[in-house]
Amino acid sequence: MVTESKRKANAKYRAEKRDQLAVDVPKGKRDIYKQGAAELNLSLSMLIQNAVEEFIARHQADNLSIVSQSASSPTQKLSATEKNLLAEFNKLPADTQKLILKLIQSINQNAKQNSFPEE
Repeated sequence: MVTESKRKANAKYRAEKRDQLAVDVPKGKRDIYKQGAAELNLSLSMLIQNAVEEFIARHQADNLSIVSQSASSPTQKLSATEKNLLAEFNKLPADTQKLILKLIQSINQNAKQNSFPEE
């Protein structure tokens, strides 16, 4: 049995450290998602958090600007090799992906700052 003081402590922690996110899904999907989460030894909340973070990381990687010498075309279509690299990148943990993306952004910013204006 949960005591009143424990309930208050939990409520205070949630108010200070957690945000709530409501997700509407079609009838029956909640149970399917919950079962899938259980099969992965995750709570439904953790499954959703992991899915959102993976989705964001995957799309950030897909939208990376390729550093090129031509300032007029900062983005290009990806080659097969680059697609393979991105597939491997997507297998990395989300924290590692974020660090790599920050590093690439830093490199891009430094390249822009150190480039000479076109004549």
